[in-house]
Order: sequence, then structure tokens, then C-alpha cells
Amino acid sequence: MLRSASVPDAEDIVQATFERVVKIAGSYDGRSSNARAWLFGIAVRILRERRRSFARLARALLHLEREPKTVSAEEGRGDLQRGLASLREPKRIVVLLAEVEGFTCEEIATMLGIPIGTVWTRLHHARRELRAFYEEGGR
Repeated sequence: MLRSASVPDAEDIVQATFERVVKIAGSYDGRSSNARAWLFGIAVRILRERRRSFARLARALLHLEREPKTVSAEEGRGDLQRGLASLREPKRIVVLLAEVEGFTCEEIATMLGIPIGTVWTRLHHARRELRAFYEEGGR
């Protein structure tokens, strides 16, 4: 069963694809007159990376629960979305950049144009709030 991604998710994948193209354009050998396959290959790799990242984040958040329980992938995704939605946007952005995208605090500070101490603080508070959210049952 093929699930369609939301429009913002698709836009994120397209943007990430072209950001990566800018970085690796020199690796395109140009043997083919059509770069479409090369672009789609990059997009597929980015999609796989994001799925793995979200799966890692979901597993990490589920480990925060004190009593382990079996959760379906759909329930885990819903719990993850509710947990992230419970955070204010600045904290949510920092936790996603750090935990999902794998950026260092220094890189996040540069990207967002904020002091590294602010990144550390937001990340600390976001993790604490997520822990509390899931300890309360994720509601």
C-alpha cells in the first residue's frame, strides 16, 4: 500500500534534493543527456535518510517511557507527531535539526544565527518537555 506524503513533506524533500545537488554537482558525470535519473536517485536517498532518522527518533522517544509496550508504526508516528507538536516552534526546530537531521549544536547555531548556548538550552528543554509529555501518557 503506497501512502502519499503531505505537501510540506514533499516540498522538504525537493528542497533537500536541490541543496544536495548544489553540493555534489561536480560528481555528475554528464554521460547521459538527461539528469532526471540522477536527481531522482538523490531524492530517493534523501527520503530513505529521513525515514531512518524519524525511525531513530521514534525509537528514542519510545525508550523514554518507563513501561515498555508494543506500539504499531502508525501509533508511534502519531505519538511522535503529538510529542513534537507539544513543543514551541524554536525548541521543535532545534530538536529536529539535532535528533533527526543529525546536525551538531555548532552547525545549528550557525544555521539559525543564534548563540550555541541558546541551542544547548533549547535542546535541553525540548528533551525534558518530550520526556514529561511521554511520561504523562503522550496526551
